[in-house]
Amino acid sequence: MKHLLALILIFINITSNIFGQTDTLFHLKNWEIKQYIQIYHTQKDYPLELSYYQELMRRHKNNKEYKFQVALLLLETRNYDEAKKIFYELSLSNGKYKDIASYYYALILKMQNNYNDAKNIFENLKDSKNLKENQILKNSIERQIKGIELVNDTNMHKNIYISHLNQSINKPHLEASPIILSDTSFAFYSNSRDSLSFINFDDSIQTGNFYIASLNNGVWTCKSDICEPFDIMPNIVNACFSIDKKRFYFAVKQRNELNIPVTQLYYSKKINGHWSKPQKIGNKVNLPYYNSTQPTVGLSIRKNEEIIYFVSDRPGGWGGKDIWFTVYDKIFDKFSEPVNAGGFINTIDDEITPFYDYKQKIMYFSSNGYPSLGGFDIYKTIGEITNWLPPENLCTPFNSTYDDVFFCTKTNETYGFIVSNRDGAFNWGVEHCCFDIFEFSQEPLKQIYVTGWLNVPDTTITENIKQLVNDTTSKETFEKFIQDAIVNLQIKNQNDSSYFTIFSDTTTSNGHYKFNLQPNKDYNLDINAQGYLFASYQFDTKNIDSDTIQLPNITLEPAFQKNIVLHNILFNYDSDMLTPASKTYLDTVILPILNKYKNIVVEIGAHTDSKGSYEYNMELSQRRAQTVVNYLILKGINPQRLIAVGYGESMPLVPDRNPDGTDNPQARSINRRVEFKIIKLIN
Repeated sequence: MKHLLALILIFINITSNIFGQTDTLFHLKNWEIKQYIQIYHTQKDYPLELSYYQELMRRHKNNKEYKFQVALLLLETRNYDEAKKIFYELSLSNGKYKDIASYYYALILKMQNNYNDAKNIFENLKDSKNLKENQILKNSIERQIKGIELVNDTNMHKNIYISHLNQSINKPHLEASPIILSDTSFAFYSNSRDSLSFINFDDSIQTGNFYIASLNNGVWTCKSDICEPFDIMPNIVNACFSIDKKRFYFAVKQRNELNIPVTQLYYSKKINGHWSKPQKIGNKVNLPYYNSTQPTVGLSIRKNEEIIYFVSDRPGGWGGKDIWFTVYDKIFDKFSEPVNAGGFINTIDDEITPFYDYKQKIMYFSSNGYPSLGGFDIYKTIGEITNWLPPENLCTPFNSTYDDVFFCTKTNETYGFIVSNRDGAFNWGVEHCCFDIFEFSQEPLKQIYVTGWLNVPDTTITENIKQLVNDTTSKETFEKFIQDAIVNLQIKNQNDSSYFTIFSDTTTSNGHYKFNLQPNKDYNLDINAQGYLFASYQFDTKNIDSDTIQLPNITLEPAFQKNIVLHNILFNYDSDMLTPASKTYLDTVILPILNKYKNIVVEIGAHTDSKGSYEYNMELSQRRAQTVVNYLILKGINPQRLIAVGYGESMPLVPDRNPDGTDNPQARSINRRVEFKIIKLIN
């Protein structure tokens, strides 16, 4: 570190005198050039790093390492044609650069829409003997092939229109970070409006500002003025507002003490109509040598807390740049320690430019770690915190063969913006070098809702079952609705078949609930009401024609359920084998009940008297309960609806002994029993 710092100090002292001259490189020795390469690489100043590597390549025309580094930097600065030439040359050579150069050559072919040749090269690379130990590259090759197959995806979006915004907004350099302010205005970042220089949208120091665009007569035009809070600090590169618009979260690019560009997150609060002095977000959200950038805001389901998602390259992630989050405490004005959003969304490569639609719980983001049409593609997933569905590629026309980032939209998704260096973007001499803002528009997406009611019966299921067990008639009527029940909408993760909550609602005075849904998903309602058994109900949105799913009334049972003694289930002395009479009773009484009430989960509890040791009676009762459960499963009852519990002698109905201490055989027979108890409802 000290050696690097010394080099940087030397660089600072001599830069103004030396690097204004175009022929300086010719007079430097090789070791000096390499030192400056190290400095510029640390500073992420890729154009200058490239110029020094090009000088080394000029001096050492046959040096494959210098050629490879030049090609990588040309690719980094999006000079695809020149990079492709060098990668192609290296792919024809022998040695360690052959396969990796072939990979990058095919990658550029893919980005330039030459899918057939790219796929052939990727397929050939899969069989290369040199890649046996390079599992990361092998996985990347598989991912690129799957990305090419997306071109023929029949699920691509239709009736979506992408338009390139005019030169009032887009210039031949960088435009990025669109923020929708209203239906007729949005803010966006642009580096110097009057200068031309290479700018990378996430790494280099950017000398730019935010501007406001307005919609006039159907045309977006840029205002010349910069309004607050976007002018609250210099070098703001991306930003977002809290949901209530009272906090402004933004990223500022600055150089740290090692002269390395680092992005840090700040926030300002709106107090009495004015924005407060910016504060750096604390509690380890910002680290001195790592980037924290590209904030977007959501709300937690359970506590309604504000969640700030952001991008960081800090240690502890899954790859290069990951999506992280911190939770804001409004009461104490503090932020929690950052947590990685997890491996369901982050990959070993880069995830960037997140945009969270908190009303639909949809996270949009860009990544080069999933199968893509080109470089960075835009994806969407449903969830929050660390629970996410597998991301879906938005395909064309949202994604192109190049880089597509900074997706943002209104909740109804009728229009929004993306940032891309796709065909049509303005440039300053190198095609596809620069990013512009594109608008998309489409018809309002079909909204799907689920609605229903919760009620409670006049006669409980337990009372009805008791009458069936005792062979008496039963009658069920339903009248009372349940107010203030918590209904959680859960969505199924197809990767592991688990469900996680995405929305929560409280029932009205007539027991009503309602949720907005996404098409082609599996859902579960998780229902909790004070004084009632837990209940659930599963459904899906596959192949539906209606915009509303009307679920049948869901009936909740009171939480206090009496145990039903099954008097006719008997066992021989010290045995766990069912008697023929017990099997007949299960077949003719209990099985019909379980088949009639398919939404109940029951506990089969077995009890003994106090003869024998406590431990032995517990073990014997567990075996007896399990024997009953196994018999019912054998008869077709779902195992998830049955729970076997042995209570031994711990819960007698009556004392086993008379008041004078003598044995009471009749009491013992009462305590030896099997009971049936409803513990929850499922649908």
